[in-house]
Amino acid sequence: MEISLLPLDLARWDQAPGAELCLAPVWSDVRPLRGVAGLCDWRLNGHLSERLREERFTGARGERLLLPTRRLPWKAVLALGLGSTRDFDDDRFREALDTAFSVSKGLQAATVAAGLPGRDTGKVDPERAAALFRLAASERDSVTTLTLVDTPAALKIIGELLGVGSAARARAARPATGV
Repeated sequence: MEISLLPLDLARWDQAPGAELCLAPVWSDVRPLRGVAGLCDWRLNGHLSERLREERFTGARGERLLLPTRRLPWKAVLALGLGSTRDFDDDRFREALDTAFSVSKGLQAATVAAGLPGRDTGKVDPERAAALFRLAASERDSVTTLTLVDTPAALKIIGELLGVGSAARARAARPATGV
C-alpha cells in the first residue's frame, strides 16, 4: 500500500490528486463536526449535518453513510459512525478501520483518503494512531493508495513512524499557496 499525507486544509485538498473514497469518522456525541468530517461537510454544503439533524444518520457505532461529491477530490465520502467518545478505545479504532477497508473493498475503491478515527478529538495521539493503523493496514490488499488526512504536526509524526518519505512529509507541512 502506498501512503501519502494531506493536511486538513481545503486549499490543499483542492490541489490534491483525486481518489475514489474518503473516510470521514463521525462521533455520535460531537457537534459541530470536526476534522475530516467537518471539512467534508463544509464542501458538501452541510449535507452531512443535514442528515444528522434529520436523524437519518447519527454517528452511532458502525453506522455508515455514503455521500457522492462534486467539490472534493474524492468521488464519495464515507461517513463512518464511531459512537460515543467516552467509549472509544483501541478496539473501536481497529473496528472502524476494518469497516472502512471492507466498504472500500466492496465499492472496489483502491484509492482512499482517510481521517484516522479519534484523531479529530485527540482521543488517539499521533503515535498511537500510527501504531494502530500499521496493524490494521498490514492485512489489507484491496486499497493500493491511501492518503492520511490530519493536521500538519500530526502528519509529521505519523509519516515518520510509518516510514512515509520525507518529501511527502514536507509537502504535508508546507502551507498552501495561491487562493
